[in-house]
Order: sequence, then structure tokens, then C-alpha cells
Amino acid sequence: MNTATHRDLKSSLAPRLWALAMTLMLSFGVSAQPVSSADAAIAVAEQWLTLADADQGGAMWDQSFSFMKEKESRANWATYISTKNRLLGTRAAPRVWAVMEHDVNKAGLPPGEFASVLFYAPFANSRGWEKVAVYWDRDRWVPVGYLYGVGQPAAQQPAR
Repeated sequence: MNTATHRDLKSSLAPRLWALAMTLMLSFGVSAQPVSSADAAIAVAEQWLTLADADQGGAMWDQSFSFMKEKESRANWATYISTKNRLLGTRAAPRVWAVMEHDVNKAGLPPGEFASVLFYAPFANSRGWEKVAVYWDRDRWVPVGYLYGVGQPAAQQPAR
């Protein structure tokens, strides 16, 4: 290929390749993070845990999805959170999320998308675990459940 032809080919391809690259980047940018992303679910779970740390069980209940409110009274939920704080004590270091589960139309639950995030953290009285469940409600994740315990949940303990 002579130099003039090669230069003409390069100059005509450059704008086309640039346009193709821009089109691909824009299309990937729109679909790279789904609206119901894992990051968004984790952020909602962490925000809810901040309320648990502050012994704000009533505020947690207020923010929860209606499915939870049908199963548990506000007063019982507040007592549940206070009991957790007495058992574990104050959080001594940042919590770390360890496992995330995702379910769609799971038996025994209302139809829809659910996620649960398992966290570990050291507390004043013991190392503990916390599991927050969230539900995708139209355009956002909404908390729907919370469990806690001392140590590690049985399913997560290392084999001996």
C-alpha cells in the first residue's frame, strides 16, 4: 500500500472509529448499572443499620415496606432493636458486608425482587452478624426485614 493511500484510509477511518467508540460508550453507560443495583441495595441496608445502631427501631419500622408492617407492630419492632443493642452493645468498628443474596418471586413472599445483605461487625459485648432484607418497590429498595445474632450464622461458619 502506498503512503498516500494509507494516509487517506487512516484519515477516513479515524472519525468513523471515534463515532463508533462514542456510540458504544454511551450505550454501555446507560445500561452499565441497573436501577435495582446491588450497590443501591447495600446502601439502603447500611442506612437502616445506622438507625439500629442509634436504637431507632420506630424509625426503622416507619421506613420499612408494608409487608413487614403487616407482620410486626411498631412497638414490637422497637423492642426487638433495643434487645439487639443490649445484647451486642455498641458497634466497636465498621461493619463489613460479606454475602448478598438475590431472589425474584420467592415462595412465601409477595411477588417481586428481594435482596438480603449479611454484615459482620465487632460490638462492645461480642462479635455479631446482621442480615438486612430489602424489597424493590417500583423505583427503589425498601427495607423489609432484619435479623441479628452473636458470632457467625450457622450457614456461614467455616468447616472444621
